[in-house]
Amino acid sequence: MLKTSLRIIFVFAFLTILVGCAAREGVVQVDSKAYFWFTGNTMGAVARLNDLAPITLGRASGAKDWTTTPKTKDTIYEVAPGRYTVIVERDGAVVVNRTVLVGSGMTKEITVP
Repeated sequence: MLKTSLRIIFVFAFLTILVGCAAREGVVQVDSKAYFWFTGNTMGAVARLNDLAPITLGRASGAKDWTTTPKTKDTIYEVAPGRYTVIVERDGAVVVNRTVLVGSGMTKEITVP
């Protein structure tokens, strides 16, 4: 009985040391990119983000109707993290005008009415 107890203690100590040696340390680095996702009625709309080049929206969203916009390379736009004034125009009229802050790795959804 004493031998069995000693074996169990030894095996437990060995497994504890073995598992402890497998621990990893490190730093998780967040993506230094942010994204805008334009949803809603984007057909014929143009988005302006600060002084960046205008973005023509609604070209190839693949949406079945204007209420569902999938996240694709045609609907997600990569930007640097920071503060942006977002202006969306359709037929010369401003339909969205807001200031937003996007952080690293964030995707900010802008719904176009």
